[in-house]
Amino acid sequence: MKRTGFVLAALAALSSSGFAYSFAGDDWGFSYNATFNVVTTLLNTTLNESASNQPTTVTQSDLTHFQFDANVGPLTGLGDFVVTGNTVEDINSGKTTDPFDVNTGAGVVTVRLTYPTFSLIGDITGINAGSVDGFGERAHEITGQTTTINNITVELLLGTNWVNLGNSSNATVNSWSLVRPADPVPEPATLGLLSLGALALLKRRKS
Repeated sequence: MKRTGFVLAALAALSSSGFAYSFAGDDWGFSYNATFNVVTTLLNTTLNESASNQPTTVTQSDLTHFQFDANVGPLTGLGDFVVTGNTVEDINSGKTTDPFDVNTGAGVVTVRLTYPTFSLIGDITGINAGSVDGFGERAHEITGQTTTINNITVELLLGTNWVNLGNSSNATVNSWSLVRPADPVPEPATLGLLSLGALALLKRRKS
């Protein structure tokens, strides 16, 4: 009896905590706008990176964690989010990007960036309480907060050697969002059943 009461209390706490949301699905679109300010003595330029509605699959391991590839320009491997109430946060440990080319106007150079730990934070701004699947009510929109990453180290490839140009560069994720339809798209089998139902209804009306 005590165990039953504990389980019921735990379920009630979860339902009132704001954690009971379902994120899993392959119907999301990821968008972002970011600015990279490369500030060194040898290289000084601004890179504008953006993407709109990139097809994205979100997986969900439990009530408070979901994952997706939130790549922002050269920053890759992001996207292990923790849900707290109506806020989601992805803490990214510092790493070095893959090499990429930059057009300086005077020519193309190859660089790589090493960035420190930073967080992507967003607010859950779209919930369909009438659609419950997976872990809870269907979340369909996340609006990201602006994030600035300071002390980014820039290295320049000269021949076969990487030359450290210092860590005075920075990046700002001006905006990001994750959006999908508020209602799930019916499976083909479900669509077939709906079509049969509509035909049956038309036949009844004609008769």
